[in-house]
Amino acid sequence: MEVIDEAEDGPVELRFEAKGSGFTVWAGDAIVAAASGRPDRRVFAVNVQLDSRCDRGVAGRVLAEVEAIAAVPDAVVDMGNPVLRDEARRRGWTGPLRGPLTMGRPAGDDTVAAAVSALIGRPVSTGPARDRRRLFNTLRFGYGAALRLTVAEPGLTVTVPNGADLMVESVARAIDTVLAVRERFGSHAGHLRVVSFDRVSHGAGPARWAGLANQTVFSIHLNESLALAGGWVRLRRQRETAPLRRPSADVRHPFGAIDGVSAHEAWHQIEFKFRGRIADHSAFRRELGAVLGVETLEQAIQGRHRGAPEAFRLAHDRLLETVSPYATTNPLEAAAEMFKLWWCGVSNPTIDCFGALLDRFFALGPR
Repeated sequence: MEVIDEAEDGPVELRFEAKGSGFTVWAGDAIVAAASGRPDRRVFAVNVQLDSRCDRGVAGRVLAEVEAIAAVPDAVVDMGNPVLRDEARRRGWTGPLRGPLTMGRPAGDDTVAAAVSALIGRPVSTGPARDRRRLFNTLRFGYGAALRLTVAEPGLTVTVPNGADLMVESVARAIDTVLAVRERFGSHAGHLRVVSFDRVSHGAGPARWAGLANQTVFSIHLNESLALAGGWVRLRRQRETAPLRRPSADVRHPFGAIDGVSAHEAWHQIEFKFRGRIADHSAFRRELGAVLGVETLEQAIQGRHRGAPEAFRLAHDRLLETVSPYATTNPLEAAAEMFKLWWCGVSNPTIDCFGALLDRFFALGPR
């Protein structure tokens, strides 16, 4: 599980400032985004520094400005912000899930299933709409208008909010990540067959998680804010104004938050099954402890307590520095954070050791 918060905030007036072959977008004294282009204005990069201010309206203005200064109608733009990327695709820009996008013209309206299918390169279908399921959907996912996507081979069912604010690429990234993990880990991950984007606040009390793995029915639950533009902006606003005490690890471009959360929860499902191999699982935890300087991973977690032995405290600090503050919560979250970073291409002594252990205990072979 990964933890989040949500909060509301008012709008701020924006201003655009030309800068060479690019421009900077300001909100008061803070930079919201900066676009830089090559001198020939055929290739651009857009870096969003305040995700909390980059809603659909701002994203549309940024993209229109890039289009206006581009030297050719098919200029290439590299960017990571999910709202910006979704708005770009709606304007007809094309490109891979985790790569630069090429400017284009809006095509005919695609269904969500067709758009996701094109992005992941696999057939995706939707079930028939049934009004009588709205109550069931509301109780289970937190919203009545749900769209069920199905990938036939290998079988995977994904439930998403059925609305105009859906970020199709984010949904496609989650599906692509889970399917890639299944293919990489074979029988160790064959039980990953159900994913849903849930409205986490519909239950009693404010749920505060970005992802959750259910070990009873082997399902993965993702916060709908990761797939809705408005929800993403609200989520990031809270992260920027009230940082968590133990934040999860960020992943680096070209990977995004949805890739990291999906990988994190996929590992939880793998480890739920892996724990049945008691001797192997114990050896796995001992090896992770050894790279941190203690006998077991559990001792590194215990290092956060007052009065812990110095070796435990040092191991705790290494875990915090090489993985994330959230990894110091418990051994399950530590391993899931390591998997997320490994999957998203991070390299350091702790993550490299984790990857070597995956090869050893799951017979992965060359990546």
